[in-house]
Amino acid sequence: MRIFSSKRRVALVGAVAALVLAGGGSAFAYFTAGSSASGTGQGAVGTAASATWSVTFVNETGTMLPGSGTATLNYLITNTGAGNQALTSVAAAIAEDASTPPNIEQRGVPLMGCQWGWYALGSANPTPTPALGTSIAPGGTATVAVTMTMINEPVNQDVCEGAAPDVTLTVE
Repeated sequence: MRIFSSKRRVALVGAVAALVLAGGGSAFAYFTAGSSASGTGQGAVGTAASATWSVTFVNETGTMLPGSGTATLNYLITNTGAGNQALTSVAAAIAEDASTPPNIEQRGVPLMGCQWGWYALGSANPTPTPALGTSIAPGGTATVAVTMTMINEPVNQDVCEGAAPDVTLTVE
C-alpha cells in the first residue's frame, strides 16, 4: 500500500525544500572569527573655540639690581572652560611702550628713561606645571614661574630704582 501518491510526494518534497531554504520560519544568528565590518555615523563634539583660560598674577619673590639678583613672578592659570583642555603654549613678555628706545611699562604706564632693553626674561616660553599638553579639568589650574633680571649697563640706571616692569603672560 502506498501512503503517498506521486503528486503528494512531489508536493511534500517541495514543501520541505521550501522550509529548509526559508529557514523553517526560524531566525538564526551567529558569529564568525576573522570577519570584519564597518559603519559610519555622526556625533556632535564640542569645538576648541569654547576653550578659555584665566591668568592671575600671584606674587613676586626676589630682588633685581643692575647685574645681580633675580625676580621670580608667579602666575596661576585656571581652566575656565566647560571641558578638559590642555595648554599648548605659554609666552612671557616684558611690556614696552612705542618710544625709541622703548621704555618699560609699569601698571600700564611707561616709565620714561627706564629702558625695556635693560631687562631680560629667563625664558620667553616658561614651562608650566603641569607640562604643556597635559589635560586640565574645568576649574583646574597650572602654575608658571617667570624669572627676570636687570642688565648692568655702563650708564646711570637710577630711574629704574624701585621699578616693577609689567610682564604679560599669554596662554593658549
